[in-house]
Amino acid sequence: MDIKFSALPNMVQVTLLFLFAAFFMGCGSGGGGGGGDSIADEVGSPQVVDSGTVLSTAPVGETDGENAFKGKLLSLTYKTGGGYEKPLVVVYGDAAGPDVRDFNGKVHPARDIFVTRSADSGSTWSQPVNISNMANLHSALTDHDGDAGTLPEPYYGDTDKPMVFANGSSIVVMWGSKYCPGRNQGTIVYPDAGSIELPYSCIYISRSSDGGLTWSSPEQLSDGYRDAKQYNVRASAAGFVLLWQEDPLGLQPGEAMGPGDGGSGAKVSKGTDIWYSALTKSAFDAGAPFPLSVRVTDNFTAFDAHGFESGTVGASRPNMMLIGNTLIIAYEEMKGTGKPDPGKYIRYHVFAAFDDPASDLTAGEGWIISDPAECARRVRFFTQDKAGPNSGVRLVFLWRQGTDTQGGPSDIMSRVGIQDTTVDPASTGFRPDDLYPAVDPLSTDPAFAANNAPPMNLSSDRGINSSTGDNPKENAMAHRGIMRGDFISVGYSWTADLSAAGPGGQENYNFYITRSFDGGMTWDARRNISNITDRAINVKEPRIVGTPSSPDPSDVRNTNVYYVAWSTELKQNPLQPAESIDLDIFYTKTVDRGDSYTPALLLAEGANAQAECQLNLSPDGGQMHAIWMETSPGGTTDVLYRYAGN
Repeated sequence: MDIKFSALPNMVQVTLLFLFAAFFMGCGSGGGGGGGDSIADEVGSPQVVDSGTVLSTAPVGETDGENAFKGKLLSLTYKTGGGYEKPLVVVYGDAAGPDVRDFNGKVHPARDIFVTRSADSGSTWSQPVNISNMANLHSALTDHDGDAGTLPEPYYGDTDKPMVFANGSSIVVMWGSKYCPGRNQGTIVYPDAGSIELPYSCIYISRSSDGGLTWSSPEQLSDGYRDAKQYNVRASAAGFVLLWQEDPLGLQPGEAMGPGDGGSGAKVSKGTDIWYSALTKSAFDAGAPFPLSVRVTDNFTAFDAHGFESGTVGASRPNMMLIGNTLIIAYEEMKGTGKPDPGKYIRYHVFAAFDDPASDLTAGEGWIISDPAECARRVRFFTQDKAGPNSGVRLVFLWRQGTDTQGGPSDIMSRVGIQDTTVDPASTGFRPDDLYPAVDPLSTDPAFAANNAPPMNLSSDRGINSSTGDNPKENAMAHRGIMRGDFISVGYSWTADLSAAGPGGQENYNFYITRSFDGGMTWDARRNISNITDRAINVKEPRIVGTPSSPDPSDVRNTNVYYVAWSTELKQNPLQPAESIDLDIFYTKTVDRGDSYTPALLLAEGANAQAECQLNLSPDGGQMHAIWMETSPGGTTDVLYRYAGN
């Protein structure tokens, strides 16, 4: 694999060469353990597809910020008077304002949200347009240096990453921002970062009804009274739903027990709730604003001694799916048992998205689907409109679970939702009564959740029926999946030994896939897809992307096709041992639901560091549109686009 020595200073290059020489002389290269077949024999010398196009160029009326952030890609198909329009839309953040500080003290220019669009399958792109326009505005004066002798300074309207979803020609872009006009915005002080003070974030959206040609002014959904994070947007033919969490005490820094920068919103204060707002399609089309947000969870129960909202537990990292009018929300939540147990449960809710939230049968509690005796986190799930024809499957839950708490080894656990109206006419595939392995319908209470059948273990080398403690060394994360009828493909990054997979360790992470052809009742032997034998290199940010449906009758969907992509990283930067170095991005394709894969191709490589790819496919799987983030040796970051086709 190509290590980017040319992207590093000379001293780093020499250090890397020495490190690699010592590594290979000392231990050689191995397969990383794990069992199952790999695609090693199917992968030849990687080939680079056509060169990428930089999308994060100078916006309309502005200069290039050269600090692009978290690009997102949409591929649309909608009917117009003359047929079907099929534009591509890319949304990203970029520098546009004065410098601000993060919770960890790092400085970056305040960002805005930008959109660019292609009407010719990526051949040309429009000049980016700023749709947020708040990086040069401020709503709070804060202590920027922790020095009581200096005056507070404006904290400018820095935006967090964009989230985006579309239905037909209707698009909603959602983001968090430090610009929260009004009198309610709170602030938080971070002692470990020199006692700097940061304002809370609030939620905004901008919408388009014409496939991204024009955009509305930003619409504010929260006021910064609590700190908003972990937001998302979903849509169906029934309308749009927005979801996020709000921490009354501000964004909490992590404890360096796992990957990431520690400010993801995984760690929260007691009283942190999940909020949502839903707007019907007819109201959206009429230009109506989103309704006032309401709580999904019931964690705020009292005010603390300082007047802040509080409670006994906090919820974090919510995800959702919208199927028609039915909204499914899942998240992780503190146990709050009063015992020395800092672990979390996975809870979920099902209710009618556009009705009164009182339709939530759990009244804000949520059913527990994880093992309440262990620590569960990072729930993800996917659904399908129609049940699998033979199995009835409509829902697949995935989450990490282990006996340890913060940063400990975990396995990928699963339950599936089965619609069986022959047994129960009220079955939807989404109720707790529909889950397999079974959960107690009264599992809102941890005492009843103890009656839940053990979930399926999809990642352990000890098998699907193993418990998380059967192999205390292995670790799995970054779970992904798709479902097509009765077929399910689930992937995850896995290492044989968590303690040896870090910087300097003799194990690494590879991306594995396991499949089910009967709606999740049985699973085949997992397969090593990335097959990185160099143990100084980890797989990261894997993707499994299936073919989409289309309203255009000329589009023929091939549900046997899906693509798999993954980034790579050098586990240890010699000059900054706690940090890794992003390397290249690879992808492969299957046309037979994973029985075989094409030779792996390099989506992005070279002296620059590449990461965070996004893929969109044509319905037949013959065309791929992709974007990724790319950083030059000088520190400039851009969004790049690339097309690959038959």
